[in-house]
Amino acid sequence: MSQLSSVLQIKFREMQARNQKFSLRAFARRLRMSPSAISEMLKGRRNISKKALPGIGDVLNLNSEEFQAIEDEISGREWVSPGRGTFAKSTRRIIGTKNLDELDIVSDWVNFALMVLLETQDAKSEPKWLAARLGVTLKRVEKSIRMLIKYGLLERLAGGELRSLNNEIATPDEVRSKALLARHLKNLKDASKAVQRAPRDRRDFTFATVALDPKKLPLLFQMIREFENRLLEFSDSHPKKEVFEFCVQLFPRTGPK
Repeated sequence: MSQLSSVLQIKFREMQARNQKFSLRAFARRLRMSPSAISEMLKGRRNISKKALPGIGDVLNLNSEEFQAIEDEISGREWVSPGRGTFAKSTRRIIGTKNLDELDIVSDWVNFALMVLLETQDAKSEPKWLAARLGVTLKRVEKSIRMLIKYGLLERLAGGELRSLNNEIATPDEVRSKALLARHLKNLKDASKAVQRAPRDRRDFTFATVALDPKKLPLLFQMIREFENRLLEFSDSHPKKEVFEFCVQLFPRTGPK
């Protein structure tokens, strides 16, 4: 058994001990990787790159000995899978600064909402049904389906049913783009409508004005990311029926001295 698989198994069991409904998919989401990749790692059939190790170390809170043991192991066989050749990349698509603006999939909320809607109970694959549930045009849904299939986020089964895949699109936090900006602005616009129109028992808006040390912001950002992971785990722990949008905004009220 590899050092990586051993540590992952221990961490996975610890999380399951705290939450019996904690799934492999939830574990993969916390690590921001696909379930298939995590499954291969747990079995010792796949390793990770040195570049990806710090991120996993932070999420799993690895101690120095655990981190060093995995790093030493990677140095000898980076991305090597016994009997399966070398993995060129993860099944999780990372979008960089060069192609991010070209992906309408990031800026249009319908794409993500459609994938999540297909995970709900009694979901139907008919474009008309999907359009009606999302409150958008049939043409928009059909375009979204084609795009999601193209980027490996959706597949059409032999019987015609649509199924969301576990592959994810990730955008590095430091990336700035017109696509992401458009999505954030759209979320703010839709939120302003929801605060007036959505039933009180189906939405929640709150705020807090606080004084902080700017040097502590990275820690706060990490706390927000951890809560997002907990939210995803919560979503996977019970039957899914409706689609909601969860947004977080943090911005300064005072300028620099």
